[in-house]
Amino acid sequence: MKKVFIITMLLLTTTLIGQTIPTKTSETFKWKNGKGEVVNVDFDIIDTNNMIPNESIEEVVISSLVKAKWVLKNKLSYVPINIDLIYFEKNIAATVDFRGRNAYNAESEIQGVWVYDIEGKFLYRLK
Repeated sequence: MKKVFIITMLLLTTTLIGQTIPTKTSETFKWKNGKGEVVNVDFDIIDTNNMIPNESIEEVVISSLVKAKWVLKNKLSYVPINIDLIYFEKNIAATVDFRGRNAYNAESEIQGVWVYDIEGKFLYRLK
């Protein structure tokens, strides 16, 4: 019950502030960058057997984008570009491409990969 409440609150909050959560058929969605500006993020699912539940998509996307932001030293420079969800061996890999600045203010494009179980629970980070 607590999990449903938290997801509902996240969805209501993100909808009210201009962010959207992708569905299986989405190609893009809106998400805030580090400065609070809404940007378009490309989205793709590689799931030939249609095994990823919609609830897991929401949890994995939100969790992965937040984890990607915290990789950066300069959180304000965070700009999400693309997220791909890949189903493999009863797990979901989320590959997030994003731009940001490091501690020396050099901007670069970074890719992070986070792995979740089929229910959307975080397991580990690949890189």
